[in-house]
Amino acid sequence: MKAKIGRTELTVPHERGNLIVAHPQYKGTRAQVETQMNQAGLRMPTSAETASLVYDAFLDKDNKYSQEIRQTLKDAWLWEREGNLYLAKNPGAEVHDGVIIANPELVDGQMVMDRSSLVQRLQDGDKDVRFVPNGAGFEQKYLTARYGEEGADKIDEVAKNYKKGLQIWTLDSVGKDVQKMSALGDNWDFGSLLVDGFWNDDGSGRAFGVIALETSE
Repeated sequence: MKAKIGRTELTVPHERGNLIVAHPQYKGTRAQVETQMNQAGLRMPTSAETASLVYDAFLDKDNKYSQEIRQTLKDAWLWEREGNLYLAKNPGAEVHDGVIIANPELVDGQMVMDRSSLVQRLQDGDKDVRFVPNGAGFEQKYLTARYGEEGADKIDEVAKNYKKGLQIWTLDSVGKDVQKMSALGDNWDFGSLLVDGFWNDDGSGRAFGVIALETSE
């Protein structure tokens, strides 16, 4: 992990390039954090980018910023850009009984996931919108849909640092559509890395604003 002094910038490898984020981290509700980042000309990190940041923090354990990231997992949560819209079972609907993973919109200080527009984007092939149906292998499919294949592998590797490995929290079949946020943290009372897919938009989350994503292509 490299640090640039002035406005401190942290650079970590991400996919085919480098992810550059600003330090210090932002704190508050999911909506508050995104609002602050927008005002600073930054953006929320995706789940895949969060996986790269955390993965690097466990590789470079002596770096003080790496230590801060790992401590954040213990003390709070790392917000991720993607939200989760759990859809109720409705045989009359083309998309139902599962979860849509996508970036919520910030509307009047609230995070909003509109079902109709997300379903349309999904049907149009928008790669930023993913759907995981309930059924066999749901948790692994959810992990891959949220973090991407490389990100899911990094989360699995980070989980090896925990006594009980990885936990994935999601909602089972719901009676009505439910919107929840995504967060990554340390389930300290269980000894696991926790991928949380039904976190409320409370004030316990933190995130590092993304400055840029440099690619080698």
